[in-house]
Amino acid sequence: MAVIYQDRANIYWNQANELLQKGEWTKASELAWGSVVEAIHALAESKGTKIKNHGALRNFIRAVAQQLQDERINELFKKAETFHANFYHEFLDESDVKDMFPYIQEFLEKIGNLLPPREIGG
Repeated sequence: MAVIYQDRANIYWNQANELLQKGEWTKASELAWGSVVEAIHALAESKGTKIKNHGALRNFIRAVAQQLQDERINELFKKAETFHANFYHEFLDESDVKDMFPYIQEFLEKIGNLLPPREIGG
């Protein structure tokens, strides 16, 4: 199941980047958030943990950051949450969204590095 979440994270991230290039930054920000959520679900699933709501998502990331002594993970997650809120309230403009995309990329890379290696064909 972790592989499915990981694949979805990649799909959403690619779609977010495509939408950003088209100038649809509100939709792009929500898909970027979706990629973050799916990546977290992949990590949680790989550790035998199920996440059922937003609070559990936040708590899981806090625990991961604390366990790894990497507060940057938590900081990046908080930036990603802004994208989720932006979908409903549209308070970020295009330059804000573009400026934040590298933070999402960094978060996805950090989480991806914590996932078990995928088998060929997996």
